[in-house]
Amino acid sequence: MTELARTERPQYTDRTVWVLSTGEDHEGGLVLGVYASKDAAKGPFIEAAHRIPFDLDQA
Repeated sequence: MTELARTERPQYTDRTVWVLSTGEDHEGGLVLGVYASKDAAKGPFIEAAHRIPFDLDQA
């Protein structure tokens, strides 16, 4: 590979996305949304938590 070819390659940076989903890791589930930040996911997360059919404090 020439020096020119190396400089033309795209530079990737670490990126984090937040995936809000139902179900458990080993059981699958439904993806409710993908968000660019934790703050962006906070509102939809709270809405989804309110739909859980039991009291989170006793879980």
